[in-house]
Amino acid sequence: AAMLALLRHICEANQMTKAGSWNRHLGHELGEMIVGVVGTGQIGAQVIRRLRGFGSRILAYDVIQDDRLIEAYGISYVTLEKLLAESDVITLHIPLMEGTRKMIGRQELERMQKTACLINTARGGLVDEEALCEHLKANRTAGAALDVSSVEPPRGNPLLDLKNVIATPHVASYTAEATERLDRTCAETIVNLFSKKPCSNILNPEALEQPHP
Repeated sequence: AAMLALLRHICEANQMTKAGSWNRHLGHELGEMIVGVVGTGQIGAQVIRRLRGFGSRILAYDVIQDDRLIEAYGISYVTLEKLLAESDVITLHIPLMEGTRKMIGRQELERMQKTACLINTARGGLVDEEALCEHLKANRTAGAALDVSSVEPPRGNPLLDLKNVIATPHVASYTAEATERLDRTCAETIVNLFSKKPCSNILNPEALEQPHP
């Protein structure tokens, strides 16, 4: 949704139309774009699956490559530098940790095309917000859609004042359906744990084999 909103200027068109204007901005088709997906875990993989429905060419970056995604969707794993340089849209789907904090900084933004858009629905700390603001103001980055920020709520954040920024209050997974799935998964995991059944969503299953007091 964020990609389409940026590429088709949906938010601006909505505001202008409601204000009585009929000005139209020429947009771009997502299917004609090269989309760079940073992080191909569970969320990134779902984004890739949906992008293939549009026909987008997909570049991917992750420290662990998923051969299943290559086989199923024909994506290309590349270096982060190549992804930044060649992508029309860049979307982040990685966790925030010391190794990823501000991984999209001034140097990375400089590698991006001036016509490129950045999507961050992961964690605000992944992006150097000061550097991004400077690039957006100078039109060295075309636009950004941010569902997260380094401080939430982002009161006083200068990014909120820019016309080429779409900002939402961390709502990417805030749906009735997602909440129900989360509650069900938690309950099923607890039941499986005490029933000594496999727990597919535990990342360190070896810990279950350790004796507990």
